Amino acid sequence: MAEMNLEQRQYLTARFEEFVAVVHPSGDDQPVRKPYQWQIRLMLYVAGHGHWPQGIGAPTASGKTCVIDIHVFLNAMAGLVSAEGSAESQKLAGVPLQRIPRRLALTVNRRSLVDDQFDEASALQKRIQAENNESDKLDIYRKGLDLRSAINDGLQPESPSPRMIAVELRGGVSPDREWRYYPQTCAVICATPDMFGSRLLFRGYGTSRTMRSMEAGLLAYDTVLIVDEAHLSRQLLKTARQVARIENMAKKPLVRQIAPLQVVETTATPASDDTHDAVSVEEADFDIDSALKKRLCTPKFVFASLDFKKPKDEIDAIVSKCVELIHDNEEADRLNDSDPHVLGCVLNTLDKGKAVAKALAKQCKKEGIHRPIDVYVGPMRAYDKHKVVEKLRNLSSMDPQDAPCCIIGTQTLEVGIDVDFANMVTEIAPGSALVQRAGRVNRRGMRPEGSLHVFGLDLQQFNEKKQAQQVSPYMPEDIYAAQDWLNSLNMGKTAAPNISAWSLAMSKSPIPGEKPGRLLFQRLEPWDVENLSVTDEDLCADISMADLQQGHSDLNIWLRDDLGSEDREISVAVRHLPWDDALAIKLLEVTQPENDELFPIRKWYGLTKFFEELTNKKR
Repeated sequence: MAEMNLEQRQYLTARFEEFVAVVHPSGDDQPVRKPYQWQIRLMLYVAGHGHWPQGIGAPTASGKTCVIDIHVFLNAMAGLVSAEGSAESQKLAGVPLQRIPRRLALTVNRRSLVDDQFDEASALQKRIQAENNESDKLDIYRKGLDLRSAINDGLQPESPSPRMIAVELRGGVSPDREWRYYPQTCAVICATPDMFGSRLLFRGYGTSRTMRSMEAGLLAYDTVLIVDEAHLSRQLLKTARQVARIENMAKKPLVRQIAPLQVVETTATPASDDTHDAVSVEEADFDIDSALKKRLCTPKFVFASLDFKKPKDEIDAIVSKCVELIHDNEEADRLNDSDPHVLGCVLNTLDKGKAVAKALAKQCKKEGIHRPIDVYVGPMRAYDKHKVVEKLRNLSSMDPQDAPCCIIGTQTLEVGIDVDFANMVTEIAPGSALVQRAGRVNRRGMRPEGSLHVFGLDLQQFNEKKQAQQVSPYMPEDIYAAQDWLNSLNMGKTAAPNISAWSLAMSKSPIPGEKPGRLLFQRLEPWDVENLSVTDEDLCADISMADLQQGHSDLNIWLRDDLGSEDREISVAVRHLPWDDALAIKLLEVTQPENDELFPIRKWYGLTKFFEELTNKKR
């Protein structure tokens, strides 16, 4: 394969910058959006090699969702190049664009992030699927995707084919099946690890037996899997990387006709030793990308108080620090005409979140603080979450007197919500979770600095059982590792340590994550695939576990980092229906429950509690 020449690189870069600008239009007073230098390098790598790199080294807030733009852009260019005699086919002669996968699968072990990635893909899909409109400068890329999808192949289709498909696959929502019927179409699949992995292994959750082989084949070929937060999905990463190995062991491998599954891990800390080539953010990028430099390099100082003896003392200290920071933020709002300064407060459990919210509201009233306190704890419907996200996204445009003085939440505020706090108070959590929370502080780097205040109990005073109760939902060893990491950042320093994204990327102290709930990871072998591929009949020897829902074969050993049993998940839709049962059933048949109205209940006892509260409200 010949390397791209300078003219081809410049041509692709200019077209990519144009594509990003038109699919992400800015306001009248906003500068035109441009891709960062590392994003351009990634696009050129994929275009020049015909495949994706094994890793992406990009810290939090550096724009990793750009992989969606890169995927769609390069598929559009591949379509344009395929047209004989076109200007693109001449300028990009020899560039292996036809080898680039048609399907991009994004997995992350957090449902809120899956939702956000899907929202991003859906917004792009709506622009692409719109009728040809030369004024929006997307017409040429629509044409490229049409050619890539073979829509203009001279045949008369029975129904219009999509140019691009966006799919969400996660628990609690009805699976989209449209993507299966258009294997030639550019697609973006946003999924949880279980949803993607079960389909890859012929056991798709919610998939009929007759369609399992089709889904497995589509995901095993002409697809690139981007494993975000790869340190939380190490088993899936290992399983997915075996697909190319097993394919090459076949008597008649298909690798010359179509590329097997490509796997990319994106994380600040590599989750495996298999990453030989990666595209990363480089320090030289900051000379051009000033906005990225602000995001990654603006200091965020961390202050830790981890020696409280009683949970009540810890809550009192958290409330006291919140009040102090709220006063500081109100003073900052009076002194300058910038975005409102809002405090973020993240707790690990619903009960502690409610306790802090109640105590803080009482204390703010005493202190004469009249701005509201917003509380987001526990699961919520997708509809409610969209409203919360929209409100938080508009915080910067609110008048300081109307904006909340503090936003209290559980892990929902840790990831998946694009909010920019002035400072944050948080309960101790694993190191990787603390870094995610710090990423919500001064997110855009528009303030001179930010601060993260971490509180925790002295666990040494408790026995093992009590330790597990106090640090729930985490493991005590993960909390100890986080404490040691925070102490190591303090060593030899008189000032508070800086945990900005770039400072951590350059640090010699690795960020500790959560330890996997298993001793060894399983390697997928050809005989495992042969066993799993039998989807149309019951096996003589079934290795499934009675407590699991997967059917034949226990998929957990190939998909999950934790093999502990989990409560089955339930979603509930609440509606006011007619008293007439026949009429109510008919109404439900016509207006079936939408994904946005489903309320997730994570544990069985939660269902009973839900109906008790619902009954009490009716009384």
